[in-house]
Amino acid sequence: MPISDFWHEALGHLAPSTMEGSRNHFDDTGFIPPLPQNFHCEASAIGKSAHKASPSTKSRTAQKAELIYSDLCRPFPVPSYGNTLYYISFTCDATRFCWVQSLRKKSEAPQVISHFVTTIENQENTVVRRFRTDNGGEYVNERLRKVFTSKGIIHELTPPYSAESIGVAERLNRTIGEGVRAMMHPIDDRRLWAEAVGTFVYTKNGQPHSALSRKTLYEAFHKTRPAISHLQPFGRECYLHILKAKRGAGSKLLPRAQKGLFVGYTDVCHQYRIFPLKRNELQCELMFTFHLPHLLYCLAKEVLTWALRILTQVKEGSLFVTDKNCTIESAGNSM
Repeated sequence: MPISDFWHEALGHLAPSTMEGSRNHFDDTGFIPPLPQNFHCEASAIGKSAHKASPSTKSRTAQKAELIYSDLCRPFPVPSYGNTLYYISFTCDATRFCWVQSLRKKSEAPQVISHFVTTIENQENTVVRRFRTDNGGEYVNERLRKVFTSKGIIHELTPPYSAESIGVAERLNRTIGEGVRAMMHPIDDRRLWAEAVGTFVYTKNGQPHSALSRKTLYEAFHKTRPAISHLQPFGRECYLHILKAKRGAGSKLLPRAQKGLFVGYTDVCHQYRIFPLKRNELQCELMFTFHLPHLLYCLAKEVLTWALRILTQVKEGSLFVTDKNCTIESAGNSM
């Protein structure tokens, strides 16, 4: 056995670089010879093998939806009110804008992916060129292969057991899980998880992202800033108006509203997803009211906006105070 191999094994298969640096740090120096350039220990290569993460790609695609990351979450412990157990996520590489769709079975994934690609290309006037996923059976199947082939999409499969290769989608699932747990904390009905997932992703798309220089995902994707005045806390109580056609005969003394919970948004402006507490079925509603504190908040917001506008004009010199009674006048006209 070569002397270098002897001391390498005697020192517990110490790394060659450490052996070279520690040669003079022992009391009885001179025992460890310089290691040969081609030094190799098969036992170390086998016993110390460790998983190496794939190098991260810092450059992103320039065109939105050109590259899509996708991942399927693990099943939830209870089915949603739509009898779904999974959700599949899609993330745009260029803008980090994301979408989710609930699934009853994993086998529904190819149909959902095909519909997603068609919708994005038609609605956003763009082309999906690459689709990156793991090697799960919901992605690797003949049905989805035909979809990608017909559309000329390159299906990029990550190596097995290398979650970091699709880190964007994995991190999104983790973020969604954390957000949904927080949103569902005050709600006893666990079957509303699918609504919580959709609501969280809706609000996440309106939040700034460090990868976009603090620009919101919505602005990066749609080229316009999102509005937030319509946002509501998930699970907030509201009162649903009961339409006359649904009251039936002899309802003169019956209630005109019922309690419900706010559980999400729709693609139609001013329509929310409401969960009536008595009927246990989701509805998209226009006629409902929230508790009074929200109205007081809106009123206070309007007053504060007006006061800030006045103060700004005073600072700029377009308005000034003329007497102790705080009569405010403009530079040319009295108010």
